Amino acid sequence: MTLVDKPMSTMLSELGTIQTIHQQVLEINREKRQECLARVEQIIAGYGNYNPAPVVQAVENIFDHATPKDLKTAFVFDRFASPSGLVCRLWDAGEGFDFRDIHESGDFGEGFKVFEQPGYEVSFEGKGNIINIFYRRTA
Repeated sequence: MTLVDKPMSTMLSELGTIQTIHQQVLEINREKRQECLARVEQIIAGYGNYNPAPVVQAVENIFDHATPKDLKTAFVFDRFASPSGLVCRLWDAGEGFDFRDIHESGDFGEGFKVFEQPGYEVSFEGKGNIINIFYRRTA
């Protein structure tokens, strides 16, 4: 993975002609955490042979950092697919975080390390509550 300073518009331009666009609002319910994570894995699997780990980790982070402990909330999960790859965008209403400082300092948890695996690009936008994950199709 490469943590990139690349807006969603650039990722979509690199993706090329988009054949499918899906947008969902998924509810976060702490009692159904595993069910939600499994659903996200199924969604990614439906697009081909892409590693679901970064998207699942992004949802884990929403559970852990953006969701009130005793409430339900939701996040938006957009997917843009083309023959060249897949771009996923997740965003929530959490307060976000300073992703630049955390990445530069190396002071991040185990979950953030998932974003450093090879096979995709990750960028954050807004106040750190928007994550874009760009999978390039490999032959």
